[in-house]
Amino acid sequence: SKASNGSGSNNYGDNNGDMVSGSVITQNGIRYRLELLDGWIVEGVDDDSVDYVNISSDLIKGYPVYGIQSGAFKGNRNIRTVYINVTSGMKFTIESGAFLDCTYLSKVKMGNVSLIGKDAFANCVNLQSCYISTSDMMSCTVHDYAFDGCKSLEMVHISGNISFSENAFPEWTEINKY
Repeated sequence: SKASNGSGSNNYGDNNGDMVSGSVITQNGIRYRLELLDGWIVEGVDDDSVDYVNISSDLIKGYPVYGIQSGAFKGNRNIRTVYINVTSGMKFTIESGAFLDCTYLSKVKMGNVSLIGKDAFANCVNLQSCYISTSDMMSCTVHDYAFDGCKSLEMVHISGNISFSENAFPEWTEINKY
């Protein structure tokens, strides 16, 4: 079953009962799929002109957004900026390879993401700045090679309880913690 509200509509919090597991909607060019009535997972884009990905855990039709699926934006050449802001206390994951090979991506800012998977932002060769923060009582784990091949990375800001594997930023030798 598919439900579509068009890219300009807002459906925050108005659970109208027609959502079933597997329902798909698009908001601001980004496609979401309802998973087992647990919440929405980001599948990718329906509009090739999307250059700014802004995702929050806000309710859509009464369900939270809880993650970005593996390979969701893989190879996208339009995305320039990614902004993810999650409500404190929610689990939100960016699965492996979610933004792999997004060669024009230049800035990533994430708040309260709980997991950044392997190769999530790998080969984003124009990525220049990355901000990862968590609020009190939240933590984030950054897996191996999450930022592998990000050769233009000039600034990495880490704030809060962030743990990352030794190989999370293979080209980066100094992480700024605030």
